[in-house]
Amino acid sequence: MIEYSDKSDFEINKLIIDIIFSGFKVHVNINRDGTPWCIDLIHENEMLSRFAMDYPDYCNNPSDSWRLMVDSGINLNKINGLYEAAYPVPLEKSISESPGRAVSICFLMIKST
Repeated sequence: MIEYSDKSDFEINKLIIDIIFSGFKVHVNINRDGTPWCIDLIHENEMLSRFAMDYPDYCNNPSDSWRLMVDSGINLNKINGLYEAAYPVPLEKSISESPGRAVSICFLMIKST
């Protein structure tokens, strides 16, 4: 099993994008300061589209993580100041100080089983 808690927010966001756009090669364009600025979708070595938009930040932006939570049936609870994201069958749980990060890691755990 992959240990997602060791990964950066950027790495987790990239893994989620790879799942959402499975079947396409996803290339993330990075600014000089290290921040992502757009996503290219490539199929059979041909660029299909470039999303010059705000890069999705599932770990820190509630509007990005909300869709993962609702569409995947992930439950989110606050327990002793930490957020627990859980998926009932099979039981997958993630705990984090950030609700978006907890949901994102739980989503990845579901997709890797």
